[in-house]
Amino acid sequence: MVKSEEGLSSKIDKLTKIIEGREEDKKKTFKLPFSKKAGSKGKIKKNYVLTVLIKTNGKVLIKFLPVVDDMIYLKETETYHFTPSDYIGYYKQYPVVVLPEWLLEPISRRRMTDEGNDALPQKVIINAMKLSQIKPKSALAGKAVIWLIIGGIIALYLIYNMVTGGTIS
Repeated sequence: MVKSEEGLSSKIDKLTKIIEGREEDKKKTFKLPFSKKAGSKGKIKKNYVLTVLIKTNGKVLIKFLPVVDDMIYLKETETYHFTPSDYIGYYKQYPVVVLPEWLLEPISRRRMTDEGNDALPQKVIINAMKLSQIKPKSALAGKAVIWLIIGGIIALYLIYNMVTGGTIS
């Protein structure tokens, strides 16, 4: 007896599924570029922070900048930005500041909660808006229709009696 062999196309399909499964398993993580890592320990000791600068045109620059008297100086725009220790976060062992170019203070968790830019209440507000739009059907509307029909019948009966001057025979 001869074994039934699979076709070439079915074998190719199986191989492509296996390859796609392996590619999905690989997850790429963010790694700091080597040029930023080199000499970073010395810079950290000299009061430098890794600054993620968000430019007004949408570009993002990553560079080590010194913090002097709770201020960071940007040479490109010739501006000082206020950065106390409350605004400094950490990525691995590096102190990090996320600094939009157009703001004088960096982005921080404390600042966002003080300004009320939380994402947490959004769900509550959205659900409240949905509930206010969806109004439950009231049982009063069905009863009102029945009472209107009964009242209409009584009104027609009274009008008929007044027009004819008597009772229905």
